[in-house]
Amino acid sequence: EDAEGGEGREREGEEVLDHDLERAKEKAKRMGDWTLDIKIIQARNLPKSDWALMDSFLVGLADPYAAVGMRNRRRERKKPYAPEFKTTIKKSTLNPSWNEVFRLQFSGTQDEVSIQIWDFDKWKFDDYLGEALIPTAPLVASWKPGRTEFGDSMWYELYDKHGSVVTAAKTGKQLELISAVEIQLKLDKTYDPEQALNDMKRAMDTFRSRAEADKLAEQRAAALAEAQRKRMRMARTDATQQMDPQARAQSQALHAGLHQVTERDHYMHSLPKSRANQPIVRTTEDPKKKKRPGTTKS
Repeated sequence: EDAEGGEGREREGEEVLDHDLERAKEKAKRMGDWTLDIKIIQARNLPKSDWALMDSFLVGLADPYAAVGMRNRRRERKKPYAPEFKTTIKKSTLNPSWNEVFRLQFSGTQDEVSIQIWDFDKWKFDDYLGEALIPTAPLVASWKPGRTEFGDSMWYELYDKHGSVVTAAKTGKQLELISAVEIQLKLDKTYDPEQALNDMKRAMDTFRSRAEADKLAEQRAAALAEAQRKRMRMARTDATQQMDPQARAQSQALHAGLHQVTERDHYMHSLPKSRANQPIVRTTEDPKKKKRPGTTKS
């Protein structure tokens, strides 16, 4: 019954694993081959956007946020691009600091990481300030396994919709400053649930085969030990039969005496210590025949 129950549990475990494997296959189809962690640190020298008429301290400032996503020109022919994540909005600044991390996935080397900077407006559409594009092909080419930390931070220039570098004029001077965004990247291969479950299934099969081999080895060892004991008993029987009657009787008496001594030792060990330490008094009188008080032997 225990064996049948174990086989039933194994079958149920295999069915659950097969079901999970089918789900993992469907999930793997929607996942990219690469996982990119991107940290948006800050931006600098953003162009002026807001022009407040009532508050002179807010003249020329912006409320910027960053929109992050993965762009592909071929996909955009059929479906317009839409960013996947957005940072928080920083009020009244041209040099915002975010320090926010996002995770993107992609499969091919034709994709580009898009970081768009927008100016939030409450009463109208948000203003587009610029975009930085990072190709994924160099990232994949320079990838090394086992890297668990972000790389060095780098500045990327912002470009407008016409492909020109975005600049911001410094107040009171004709000098133009290039707008840029600082980011950190970390690339790794995407965790594949299908591959992980296949590895788990192979590990379970290996463990099961090793357990069966160990069980067979134990059964063989037990059979060999039993055969050895049987041969020893047969050898003792043959040796006893070959003895003369007097030696055989002495051997049997010695074996019976050792057996009695062994039983006595077991009995003494089973007694409490107070009784086990007392000497055993042996008598030849029959305990059933008790002497009556005041009687004497005539």
